Amino acid sequence: SLGETKEIIHKVIVKKCYGSTLSCTESVLRSCPNGVAKYDMTLSNNGEYKESFVIEADGQIKDKLTLSDKLVVLEKGETKKVVAYVKAPSQDRSYSFNVKSTGQIGGTLESFNAVINVDPCYAFSMDIQGNNSYTMCERTLLSIPIKVENKGTVQNTYDLKVDGPEWAKLDKNQFVLEAGEKEFVTLMVAPTYGVDGNFNVKFSGIPQKGDLKAYSEFSFNVRKCHSVKAEFLQQNVTVCNGLSNSFEAVVTNDGEFKKQYAVDFEAPSWITSKDVTVSRLFTLNAGEQKKFSFFVSPSEDVNESAHLVNFKVVAVDDSKVS
Repeated sequence: SLGETKEIIHKVIVKKCYGSTLSCTESVLRSCPNGVAKYDMTLSNNGEYKESFVIEADGQIKDKLTLSDKLVVLEKGETKKVVAYVKAPSQDRSYSFNVKSTGQIGGTLESFNAVINVDPCYAFSMDIQGNNSYTMCERTLLSIPIKVENKGTVQNTYDLKVDGPEWAKLDKNQFVLEAGEKEFVTLMVAPTYGVDGNFNVKFSGIPQKGDLKAYSEFSFNVRKCHSVKAEFLQQNVTVCNGLSNSFEAVVTNDGEFKKQYAVDFEAPSWITSKDVTVSRLFTLNAGEQKKFSFFVSPSEDVNESAHLVNFKVVAVDDSKVS
């Protein structure tokens, strides 16, 4: 009839057709420096349709993270395991990152945060039990202890070496330390007779595990403490046949220790020295000198030419300085 109205009701059900979940079995892991931690994740398609998911990482160490899959296609209700491999930084502390999945059609976004705690597994210390600079005499033994301590959490092997003159050596070049253990290595410095000057010695301690290294440098001023100098006061002496002349030599103990010396000379028979005959063995304190006189008296038949005199002084101790 005129003005009659009919009303019907129809239900429209709005359903969430796209959905997903992303979860991690264990989101907080520990690792040694430069180690690799494995995070096992599960991605599920909870929607009504097939969906493609983009997997991405973000955070302060995203550049150290590798994903087993970057694109995952899942049917309705399907699940897939995804693994994130994280290479731990070399510095021991905590780092965080997150992984997210984004549906390319439905635009669903899921993410989780994770943490990697980097332990000081390879930490160690090297402590010089002395100085890094020394002044010493030649033919002196100097021992410098160096303490190496494993402050990490794992057993480690330490390779030790020195770079310097051959008279600087270590009493050991390698040892193994458990976590918390310490060991002493000795740098032995023994310059031989005649060594004189400034020398540098580099010491290095390098663990076989980890990237940490320790270096130290030593300087040694080696003095020539055992020394003797012999010289003629006149470099050339001229004498005529049948006449005589004389000249002198002086011996100086220019070392730092009192020493006994043996003296001798080689020359033609017409060159003599009572001083050498009388004092073939003599003692000089540091800085002390002794003179030797030589008498020259060539006969008429001696050839006119230059004649050499070899004057030799040698310490009678084991230094044998001359």
